Amino acid sequence: YNSSATLEAATGQPNGLSLACLSCHDGIIAVDSIINQPSSGLIATPGWHYQMKLLGPDNCGLCHTGAIGSGHDSRASYLGIDLSDDHPISIDYNDLTTQFGTEFNTPPDLSRGWPGNDIKLYFGYVECPSCHDVHDPDIPPFLRISNADSALCTKCHMK
Repeated sequence: YNSSATLEAATGQPNGLSLACLSCHDGIIAVDSIINQPSSGLIATPGWHYQMKLLGPDNCGLCHTGAIGSGHDSRASYLGIDLSDDHPISIDYNDLTTQFGTEFNTPPDLSRGWPGNDIKLYFGYVECPSCHDVHDPDIPPFLRISNADSALCTKCHMK
């Protein structure tokens, strides 16, 4: 995220859907864990939300080892607590295109983004689900479109 416009964009408090995401994925409490961590082999498939690598009693032990007494130890699926390198959220995309027009692509709809399962805007704002679709694990890690050759990034950012 070295784009000057990304770094200079005014971010306020998280909005709507991003607040829902941050209720768990806040970078501090340990529920920033996911069951299908990238490269873990525990990838969910469409229609089957928590498919595991193993079928049987060893399944739970993949995350819940009991190493901390009667609780669970699912640290293997934690993604970390430093969110400083993650894309900013709750940014007014219309403001970006107005202030830094030459650095951003204009979507067909400034309120909703691009059509289909492409990059979404929520009332004109970039939010967590703008790029992530947690209900469709086809493109890890829950991306709306593939980021091969930076395709996800260059949908919005002109580089």
